[in-house]
Amino acid sequence: MVDGSNLKEDYFRNWIRLSLMEKIKGKNPAVVRDICRTAGILREEEQYLELIVTKTLMRLISRKSDSSIELFLIPLEKIETPILRRVLRRALDATSGLRGITFTHIEDIINLLRKGRAGDSINLPGEVRVVREYSILNITSDKNLALSEYDMQPPCEIKVKEAGLILKASFEEKGGDPGDGRTSVLLDAGRMTFPLKIRARTAGDFFYPLGFGKKKKLQDFFVDEKIPREERARTPIVVSGNDIICVAGFRADDRFKVTGQTEKLLRLNISKAG
Repeated sequence: MVDGSNLKEDYFRNWIRLSLMEKIKGKNPAVVRDICRTAGILREEEQYLELIVTKTLMRLISRKSDSSIELFLIPLEKIETPILRRVLRRALDATSGLRGITFTHIEDIINLLRKGRAGDSINLPGEVRVVREYSILNITSDKNLALSEYDMQPPCEIKVKEAGLILKASFEEKGGDPGDGRTSVLLDAGRMTFPLKIRARTAGDFFYPLGFGKKKKLQDFFVDEKIPREERARTPIVVSGNDIICVAGFRADDRFKVTGQTEKLLRLNISKAG
């Protein structure tokens, strides 16, 4: 069955095939053969390039959801621009919440990759943010949620939804496992004022990182630990009064470490929310 629309010149592609190509063929039949041969070559090259893009993208993806995609930065930076454009376009098209980004925006992302520094970002239409972090390029339409404040009265378990973490606090007897200092921390409860609080960082925050031996600005700690800027705002800070006792998931405060004089122990466990 023949589609009648293919015989009408109302569509531009049909006009080229039915009218323009016939006129060219009448003037020089060899031109039409050359055009068809060139089109076949271009088709083969396009298929080959798409195969390269597919293989490249498979080794670049760190994490992906319906609204965001994270790409490893080091191999991404080394990709030549013609392939990089295609890789970024494919990555965005494969993420439903990021579609609709134009060629101009792809060039903006490439400029961020080539000239940006860790923490730099750009905003694109549709509330899409592109963030160059220390080891990844994060392209996301997820809203950047502000960390809420929570009271912590042990024993308790608190889900900090903005950070995707669960903080569990409990008292222990002496002689417990000191923990790894990140996901499990044992502290001197006798030096604390309860209830504790979980909050976001604030301007001027400082603490005494365990094992560091001296006072340090929280901002400088985040930079030294290479914590991305967006993640810093979501990192739970556990405080006793005005004193930081723990930067959840990273480091406890030396002022609250367990000593030979400690009589009451507090265990903080930090885990990812399911």
